[in-house]
Amino acid sequence: MEKKRPKGSKQIRQEKRGGKLFWGYHVWLRQADGSRKQVRDFSFNTKEEAKEALRVVQTAGWKTRYGLIVKKESPTTIETVATRYANLGSAKRLSQRSEDTTYWRDRPGHILTLQRFVNWAAKGEPPLERPITFVKQIDSDLITYWIAAEIDRAHKDNKTLKQSTIKRGLNTILASLHGAVNSEKFPDLKHYKVPVNPLKKWQVEEDRDRVLSEEELTQIGEALKQNPRYEEAAFFFQLAIMTGGRFAELKRMKWDESSITFGIKLKSTKTGGRWRTVIVPDAARLIAKRQQQGLGGASRVFTAEYEYFSETFKLVSESLNIPYGQRIQNGWTIHDLRHTCLTNMALEGIPLHAIKEFAGHRNISETIRYLKYMPQQKELGAQVSSRLGLLAGADLDPHPTQRQSGEVECPKCNHTFSVKKTKHLKLVEQVS
Repeated sequence: MEKKRPKGSKQIRQEKRGGKLFWGYHVWLRQADGSRKQVRDFSFNTKEEAKEALRVVQTAGWKTRYGLIVKKESPTTIETVATRYANLGSAKRLSQRSEDTTYWRDRPGHILTLQRFVNWAAKGEPPLERPITFVKQIDSDLITYWIAAEIDRAHKDNKTLKQSTIKRGLNTILASLHGAVNSEKFPDLKHYKVPVNPLKKWQVEEDRDRVLSEEELTQIGEALKQNPRYEEAAFFFQLAIMTGGRFAELKRMKWDESSITFGIKLKSTKTGGRWRTVIVPDAARLIAKRQQQGLGGASRVFTAEYEYFSETFKLVSESLNIPYGQRIQNGWTIHDLRHTCLTNMALEGIPLHAIKEFAGHRNISETIRYLKYMPQQKELGAQVSSRLGLLAGADLDPHPTQRQSGEVECPKCNHTFSVKKTKHLKLVEQVS
């Protein structure tokens, strides 16, 4: 029998390449992760050249395997991370787009803020001392410089930039960094620590205590009804104040999602597309009446865009000397209709957990932020404390209260009751 060839004896051999014989090598090299990789090269004129080349390859292989040769990696740039974040965000929005999507922007505002940060760092604009190119150069000091640059930019444009707006932009910048680190696609960022946003939520977000009064609701509602061009805005104003729905929820609502018996179904894009049902029969009747009149769209209740509603409410409010706009002192916005609805529910004594379910909030703490202070709360507190004092035997002087039409006063405790809010309250003669 022919003897078996010794292992590795044919690593160096001749093979034909283009009709000519060339010396070369053909070996399997063990890699750092334990796998084996095939290496071939037949381009040498002599056997000695092939042996020398193989020796170099094998030496480099075992040095790399045992960590004696570390592969140099190019540092990740801020532009690379920002582009990756923007592309992934665009792909995600496109994949989640459906017939329920009523608001769409190819370049959302937070992506524009991210690109502005990249350009600012690359130019090394003040207060930076030099251009910033790589991700590892981003530290807490750079974040502080960025906040100062944003405030300075707003001053040059004669605008007021809230810290809450800067914080949201910073959240996008830091989110792109976190995404790059967590993706594990950038080895040089393996041990990089993303800076923390120095602007905390409780420090920069001011609660907007803007709740429309009953007089303001009446004035705006009547003014909207007088102009035929404002028909859809007037209906939205009525429906929003009755259901407490967000703008996007009402904008995407379809005709078949409203029922006088089963309530109005609202789909929230803010809480992961969750559905909730609000039982407001009068609002459902208004929707049914609108459909019978042939108003609205073929499948949706509303057809106009956000700009139409915002501009209409602004024109009407200014004509009534009612401030409108988020940046206007004491101005109201479309979202404040939701605040007004939930605050009045709390004022009427509806339990907090019931308001939470009506509003579609995930937790009670979110609901509490919507319940704004109203003057009536102070009056109710005073009346309750006086009643408790009388029950405890306190010698209190009766304080006459200014009663309005439809209100009666208890002859014993001087408490004022509204006969409009109940059908069971009536005065009876006291028998001596």
